[in-house]
Amino acid sequence: MPQTQREGLYGNVIEHKNNNVFRVALNCGVECDASVPNTVARDVFRIGPGDPVAIQRSTPPRLDCIVGFSPCQYYRRYWNEDSGGLCSGWGGSHFLFEVHPDGWVARQIQRFDNGELLIYDETCDEDSFGGRSIVPLEADEYGPFSIDRSEFLNNWKPNLAVNRSEGGEPDDARESPS
Repeated sequence: MPQTQREGLYGNVIEHKNNNVFRVALNCGVECDASVPNTVARDVFRIGPGDPVAIQRSTPPRLDCIVGFSPCQYYRRYWNEDSGGLCSGWGGSHFLFEVHPDGWVARQIQRFDNGELLIYDETCDEDSFGGRSIVPLEADEYGPFSIDRSEFLNNWKPNLAVNRSEGGEPDDARESPS
């Protein structure tokens, strides 16, 4: 599958609807259904919920097209401040970001000093604990904090996140651990 795209939209897969059709949350705040062309269909098994993708809009409007994975950058940065609210007393935290080429955060991990974990993506943008970054990240500022994709993925554990249910689904009703 192509790994880059000069112009277009970026988003994250919400769900695999059927055959080669996926529901995608775009960075511009809308959702779309997008298909995978036959030329890249052999890689369809590699696309799943949460994956960052590049989208080419169709003209005239019909089913949009997934043209490849979004060439994301990955960063890890530490904040030595208490987040307050439901997270009060958890200590500082490491933030890990998966960032689309346009600077918007695709997925975000917040791992606290006490071991608690929060994760945010297109299925859980914000909750009573906090939320995903609402501003694009500047590559110049975050460049020194670059990490590998594998480090990000090794820390992406929805089943262990306080703001997710036992099955990894968003769950704002979970109680804050004491």
